[in-house]
Amino acid sequence: MADEQTSSASPRWARLRTIIAVVLLSLGLVVALAANVTTWTKDTLLDTNDWVAAVEPLPSDDRVSAALADLIVDELTIATEDLRAQARAALPPEARFLTEPIVAGLQRVLREEAMKLIQSQQFTDIWVKVNRLAHEQLVAILKGEDNELLKTSGGDVRLDFRDAVVTVREQLGPDGQQLIADVPEDAGVIVIASSEQLAEAQDAVSLLDTLGVVLPLLATAMLLGSIAVAVGRRRFLLAAGVGLAIVAAITLIALDVARGEVLSLIEDATVRSAAGAAFSITTDGLHSQTVGLLILGLLLAVAAWVAGPNRYAVLIREYARQLFNRVRRAAEEDDRLADLEPVSNFVRAHRGVLRLTGVVLALIVLIAWKQPSWVTVLVTACLLAAYLGVLELLAPRRPGGGGAPAG
Repeated sequence: MADEQTSSASPRWARLRTIIAVVLLSLGLVVALAANVTTWTKDTLLDTNDWVAAVEPLPSDDRVSAALADLIVDELTIATEDLRAQARAALPPEARFLTEPIVAGLQRVLREEAMKLIQSQQFTDIWVKVNRLAHEQLVAILKGEDNELLKTSGGDVRLDFRDAVVTVREQLGPDGQQLIADVPEDAGVIVIASSEQLAEAQDAVSLLDTLGVVLPLLATAMLLGSIAVAVGRRRFLLAAGVGLAIVAAITLIALDVARGEVLSLIEDATVRSAAGAAFSITTDGLHSQTVGLLILGLLLAVAAWVAGPNRYAVLIREYARQLFNRVRRAAEEDDRLADLEPVSNFVRAHRGVLRLTGVVLALIVLIAWKQPSWVTVLVTACLLAAYLGVLELLAPRRPGGGGAPAG
């Protein structure tokens, strides 16, 4: 009677484990999708070094520098109350038809000077320093920390690039400065957020800071938990790998769609081109990190396939086993491993724990690494494979101890 109860409970327990594994796998993949974007957003927006690395290439891009030059020229010409009136007043009546060409020529000169400035190393250095300083102070404000260099004015946070406008004016020389006599105090000053928006932003930053740490750990725990609970662990490892690859593909597609949607809202061709370049440059870290996630998923799927019963997978394992045996026999013939017999015995006795330790350490590296790229994933995978290979070389399986894995 007890045997019948045990045999009937066993299939039910297996089904329950499978259901739990499927739920954990599904939730883990959803959380992994959110974690991938959240960690990149947290690192880029809240870490000054990552922010500077993301925005430093912007001025060197021709499309971005052209848009910035137009913006500076607009600020200079708008700052002059009546540029055309001044040009008209400076010309005799019979030559006033030259007003528009003169104004257009001045704007062309302004744009050329602005482009030279923006593409110069001097501007790049200033751009990096200003971004670093402004980002440090802005993050301090968003985190509610005290700072002396950047303060809110009437509850507003302001972006000020007036110095760039003044520098372009100074490079025009005396003739150009006669037409643009003064640069108003508010030229190039932009209000970023109001006091109400600042409070909301501070709450969002606090949440982002927390989620950027919790979500990767939660996704990893769920995916590992699904594999540990599953009856067929190899199949769930394969599913996890394929799922991560799909999550990465969805993210890359969504990134491309988001870029198209943002650019479709911009009518001006120059600004749209610059915005496209800026979007690609600033999200390069997310793209690289997502490609790394794609590679990780594919590697997990390949590892699960190689461990499976497919005849090609069996041939690959058999070839690898023969290769390890040849290397070991060659070393033993030269007495190179004679002093390593205690190590071999230890590895053979603790093979499972040592393998798990290597896998856990590899996961810790990938989770702790800021914005891991596909290179990081490949190097980590190669090091893990080398480590597992050394374990196999030191303590190969006993003859007859291996077969096609179940599941």
